[in-house]
Amino acid sequence: TPALFAVLLITFEEELGQFREWAGLTAVKVTVIWSAVTAPLLTMVGFRTAEAMRRFWEGTSLLHAMRGEWFETASALVTFTVPTKTAKPQLVSDFRHTLMRLMS
Repeated sequence: TPALFAVLLITFEEELGQFREWAGLTAVKVTVIWSAVTAPLLTMVGFRTAEAMRRFWEGTSLLHAMRGEWFETASALVTFTVPTKTAKPQLVSDFRHTLMRLMS
């Protein structure tokens, strides 16, 4: 609301010329009005930036966790083929190559 008040004061000053004197606000200078406009704006921008950074880093850590899960899954599937490697080497090799192409 301070920003809205500042914008209204500036608008009335531009439109009516001597609005501040008429309203009894001669002590309010343009720098005070400018401060009233920029302080909430900077607070809002700072909050939004901090929130965006928090979401970015949360997404990055979730992505790394997902990559770890994929790697663990691929390792487990390759390990499960070890007993069959001597009996069906070509089938196991094809499976492993296909698995690595899908997981990479």
